[in-house]
Amino acid sequence: MTRGRLHGLPGPAILPGSLVTLRLLEISTCNERKVTAIMRTDQSVPEWASFRDRSHSPASHAVRTKTLQQSEKILTVAARLFASHRFHETRMEDIAAAAEVGKGTLYRYFKDKDELYSALLIRAAEQLQVWIRERLEPAQDTRGKLEAIVDALITFFDDQPHLLDLIQHAEAMKRSDRIFAWQETREKNFRLVREILEAATANGEFGVDDPTFESLFLLCGLRAVLRFSKPPRPPDLARQIVEHFLHGHARPLVQPNGRSHPAPLSV
Repeated sequence: MTRGRLHGLPGPAILPGSLVTLRLLEISTCNERKVTAIMRTDQSVPEWASFRDRSHSPASHAVRTKTLQQSEKILTVAARLFASHRFHETRMEDIAAAAEVGKGTLYRYFKDKDELYSALLIRAAEQLQVWIRERLEPAQDTRGKLEAIVDALITFFDDQPHLLDLIQHAEAMKRSDRIFAWQETREKNFRLVREILEAATANGEFGVDDPTFESLFLLCGLRAVLRFSKPPRPPDLARQIVEHFLHGHARPLVQPNGRSHPAPLSV
């Protein structure tokens, strides 16, 4: 491999083979220079290479600039395809075609399918955090806050039914040298529930022996509901889940104070 600098081209050019003869012809146009290099190797096999320098073309900067709008378009299309096809069945070529962009453009935004997949999860995680904060805002007491979080998670995942499968696949394929894209938002949700339970215990609203365990119990149980029960769901499902979480699942039908057992959970 011979390394040299072609006149009029920025940076080093890599020329294959043992270079015996090199003739450069430079043809200038208004905003474009084309350099044709005619190369012969020591095997006497001609090789042709054509280089274009578009650095002075006004359109070149627009083509190479990444935009949030284009990124969102690609991610939206990719989410739709991943929702209807398995990970290994969805090709980058399919995503590029559905998003109506060239393969070069797609790879400029995402170097491979794993990076695109990770970007999808990061975007969904950010959207979920915004969704939870909006639902929590009007909540006053502990029960209201827990119901707001549960309802936010139910509606968010029901609106994006492919998301659980994306997360599950990412978990199965995660590498030890990479941070799992969904892990941060999972930990945020866990801390949020734990802090709500700790605050309720501190202000005497009710007692929780182990807020860490109970937080896992609520969120992991909710994931099972989302995974194994299908919409349409009862409109008060969040209230039912929190009721059973706070007051238990098995107890006498009528307690000494006359309070009735909650109705069976409908999912």
